Amino acid sequence: MKRRIILIASLAGAAGLWAGWELQTLFSIDGCLDAGGRWDYQRGLCEGIIPNE
Repeated sequence: MKRRIILIASLAGAAGLWAGWELQTLFSIDGCLDAGGRWDYQRGLCEGIIPNE
């Protein structure tokens, strides 16, 4: 029973990390497009805007 709880908790933690990583990427792309830039999917970079300093 204890192993089952540990397994479920581990899987939930891994799923949470994956979801957080995907949301971070989504928010980066959205922020780039909202600022008037364009997202280069191959390099994973925003082009065409100057970041706030």
